[in-house]
Amino acid sequence: MRSELSAILEPYNHDDNVCCFIGTHKIKAEDCQQLIKLGSLLVWNASNMVFRSGNSKGADFYFNQGIINSADWRLQIIVPHHNYFHYYNKPDNQCPPEKQIRHPANPSHNLDRFSYHVLRNIFNSLGPSIIPISGTSFERIQISILGYQKLKPASVVFFYCDPEGENNEIIYLSKGICRENGIRFFDSTEWMSWL
Repeated sequence: MRSELSAILEPYNHDDNVCCFIGTHKIKAEDCQQLIKLGSLLVWNASNMVFRSGNSKGADFYFNQGIINSADWRLQIIVPHHNYFHYYNKPDNQCPPEKQIRHPANPSHNLDRFSYHVLRNIFNSLGPSIIPISGTSFERIQISILGYQKLKPASVVFFYCDPEGENNEIIYLSKGICRENGIRFFDSTEWMSWL
């Protein structure tokens, strides 16, 4: 199992190459552990890559757990820009001053003026990079695959589709992006056979 996945990832396993994961919100209960296992095995078999995913409570969440359990500092999580400020200490009247995130070089400057920001780079902390991006779900997925500013494009993408075939439109569109740009991708029917 490990050697098969290592061989598949070998062409992409280089410093700072990106392995992207895109999944649907709806997942089968029995697939939760498979998604965690995929994340863990990818970390184990692709020691030079970084990983990029979303922050949905579905497939993304379980995939991210597999990465976080093994090497959380190698994970980039793309979040909606407005959710970043809601969930990550939005500096506003509803957020107590002691909970507000401030730019360390200029403590009087709140981060609500940043449209693109990687917390780990500013705070130099080991942990997932939280990257807020404006736009629709599909636009954020496009950025996840093709990169944006300091984000490199993905070298390889893993997909998890809604098992009942609902809400898979974004997955189909995302596969189209991969095809147009020559980015290798794997469906859940493929990668689950390796676990």
